[in-house]
Amino acid sequence: MRPLSIFSQVAGLALLVLLVAMGISFALALAIPAPTAGQMNIEEMVWALEAKPSWVIETDVRTAPPVGRRSPLVEASLAAGLRVDPANVRAIWVGEPQGAAGTGESILLVGERDVLVRSSASGVKLRSGDDAAVSRLTLLPLFTGAVRLNDGNWRWGIPDDPVRTAWRWRILAAFVIATVLLSAPVWLIARRIVAPVEQLGRRAASSRMAGEDPFALVGPLEVRATARAMNGMHNRLVAQAAERVRLIAAIAHDLRTPITALRLRANAIEEPLRGRMSSDLSRLSSMIGEMLDFAAIGGRPPQLSEVDLFELLRTLVAGRVEAGDDVAMTTGEPIILVTDRDLLNRAVENLIDNAVKYGGQARISLIGSLSWAVIRIDDTGPGIPDDSLAEAIKPFERLDASRTDGRTGTGLGLSIVHDIARVLGARFELRNRSPGLSATLMLPRS
Repeated sequence: MRPLSIFSQVAGLALLVLLVAMGISFALALAIPAPTAGQMNIEEMVWALEAKPSWVIETDVRTAPPVGRRSPLVEASLAAGLRVDPANVRAIWVGEPQGAAGTGESILLVGERDVLVRSSASGVKLRSGDDAAVSRLTLLPLFTGAVRLNDGNWRWGIPDDPVRTAWRWRILAAFVIATVLLSAPVWLIARRIVAPVEQLGRRAASSRMAGEDPFALVGPLEVRATARAMNGMHNRLVAQAAERVRLIAAIAHDLRTPITALRLRANAIEEPLRGRMSSDLSRLSSMIGEMLDFAAIGGRPPQLSEVDLFELLRTLVAGRVEAGDDVAMTTGEPIILVTDRDLLNRAVENLIDNAVKYGGQARISLIGSLSWAVIRIDDTGPGIPDDSLAEAIKPFERLDASRTDGRTGTGLGLSIVHDIARVLGARFELRNRSPGLSATLMLPRS
């Protein structure tokens, strides 16, 4: 089956949501009955216009009375309830009064006149003009009432239509339910669309400079095209890294020959010049070795095997103690980890070298948890300024000579540790302590 593009899938999802939403709206329009006209009585309006609290009528003071289709019948009954002159009262129909079915009183609009309709079991009677009087408890269509105040302003009573309000709430509730029902399938479809993109991102974050075509050609057309381009870029970077390793190895090999010759010639030189020259040649050989290590890291996949971390650290500490360095292991426990022994050994050696070189000593601890095996190496040296911690792990980055007591190097020691940690999927952190520096290597246990 030919894969669809992200554009096609997103467009299809949008069309599906639109059609479903329209279908729900159409179903609601058919299923929910139309709102009926609201009703009220004059007693409710009297209560509100007397400035008493009302749940169904909102009051407001304005400079002019309401205008519209007036009802003399309602105004007369309203004035009687308020005990004011009918000239100081207004009753304006919100809509056209159509009467009410059943037994009781209602009002009909006949031409320009309001007609009071009294219905009973014996028949229907019509009244209008002075011959009609509306009871204050008669259910009437909604109307806006107003009464003139002593200062000449008018207090309005504006009714709220509870029937229409309830109908609006039902419509809103129905749309909320529709949104909830649509959320789950839309979320699942959206996740299915973006899953290949997330997988591509995770693969890019965890890829190493080894192997070929690490990005699978799966998912939508755009993701496949991106994966194909990233595979090409990855392969070019791998080839460039391999070429860099070969170039540095060739240079190192060519340099070692004259260094060996210089060592032989140094033996013919008298002290103390011979000692200083031998020391410089040893440092030069060490720098060449560090450059080779830095260039080679990541050029091959890690060689995984079971490693006893406690035994590895104990062996390194014993070797450094025999060499006369102030190195000790403070805490430790047996931890078996699947990792690359050679790379891990190189990283720990570099951290010990850094601690002894700049801190005078190294104190090593090994702590295990369910998820991590933590190797920490502390020293009591001058540490690194907090604003320079990130710079310290950059290749060929060396701190100010005043902080290193004039010691020199390639600036690759911590960079090599950082790259090894990346290859092993570990975390490498530097943190100042009082006094000294703490270097932490966190290795995943799974």
